[in-house]
Amino acid sequence: MKSQTLKIGELYDLLEINMYLCKEEVQKILDTMNLFPEATSFELLQDASNGIGSTTSLIVHTTINGLDGEFKTEISGVENW
Repeated sequence: MKSQTLKIGELYDLLEINMYLCKEEVQKILDTMNLFPEATSFELLQDASNGIGSTTSLIVHTTINGLDGEFKTEISGVENW
């Protein structure tokens, strides 16, 4: 079998990522985002590595008092399984 090298763009074309969120999780994401009106960048993470359920976190990229930083909060965890 011949090996093949993929470019990053080609790799992204092969990936399909599904994230399942309930209405309450979406509302919690929006409520958290509204607490940081100056933030323009957000990152949503979902970890399903344990094989039972997933945990979802929101990372807010923001600047406070001139300092760039990240604020990470849990949106849903094991209590939602």
